[in-house]
Amino acid sequence: MNIIDAMMVNLSLEPYDAGPFRRFVEAGLNCLCELPQRLDNPRFEAALVGTDGAKVVFVRAAAPFEISWSEQDDTLFCGLVVSGGIEFSVSDTVICRRGQAVAVGTASPWRASIRPGTHFCALLFPRGAANRLLERLSGRPPAEPLELAAPFPTTTPLGRMLAALITAAVAGAGEDGPLGRSPHTGEALEEAMLALLLENLPHNHAGRIMRQRSEAAPWAIRKAIEFITAHARRDISVGEVAAAAGTSLRALQQNFQRSLKLSPQDYIKTVRLQGVHRELLDPASARSIEEIAADWGFVNRGHFARQYRKTFGRLPSQTRRSR
Repeated sequence: MNIIDAMMVNLSLEPYDAGPFRRFVEAGLNCLCELPQRLDNPRFEAALVGTDGAKVVFVRAAAPFEISWSEQDDTLFCGLVVSGGIEFSVSDTVICRRGQAVAVGTASPWRASIRPGTHFCALLFPRGAANRLLERLSGRPPAEPLELAAPFPTTTPLGRMLAALITAAVAGAGEDGPLGRSPHTGEALEEAMLALLLENLPHNHAGRIMRQRSEAAPWAIRKAIEFITAHARRDISVGEVAAAAGTSLRALQQNFQRSLKLSPQDYIKTVRLQGVHRELLDPASARSIEEIAADWGFVNRGHFARQYRKTFGRLPSQTRRSR
């Protein structure tokens, strides 16, 4: 049985749980010898699907080992763990256990420590592809390298969709596969996986992507955004925003969800966090982190740090040190 047959046998249309994707990865691991490129090592087995663009790697660890990325490495990594666990050391430590996934893209050196008995599937994207998509999503070339280090469960809609796209990518790979005969489809599939990560996970360009989306929003939403941007430093209510936009509170909330996929309250918070982020990166700013946060309406230091990290994937102090 080849890798494609094994995956098709092991995947079913039953209601989604961790099982189908787990069996899909195990099928890949059990057919390592069938995959296009294989690497044997006393500590682990690995097999690679894909040569140009995005690649899918199946890894089975027999003993603990580490993978290191230097500043020169040009790869965006997304790993989905089926068993065992991986500890990622980027600007801080991210633990990824069974049933979880993590996306990492950073210009800083980082490493991953893989525990014995770990089985995982990883997506590797060229950073150039990520930068091109960022430019399209945000409307301009990225002014700074992508900084992304975000874990997420594989059982969420995001994890389920990513698993489905990986399955499709592997099933169609190879010179004789449909993607080998249809390079445009392969490029579209690669972009779909990248967009799924960049539009759903926190990173340093997420705010710009959101603002680009808002430019195509209805007139009332644009008025609301103008008001929020001009008054984000003071304690504004959603009712004030609705009045400034000339619409009802209910209509404002519905339009924000429809156009921007978030509530007016969350948009206000994001604008404030973006304001803090910009000043933390400004070499001319001499104010403390607490002063900057308070100026943008964040009075609880612990809550602010958690929200900042959730949005940008790093702590405020780490952003300040990187400027």
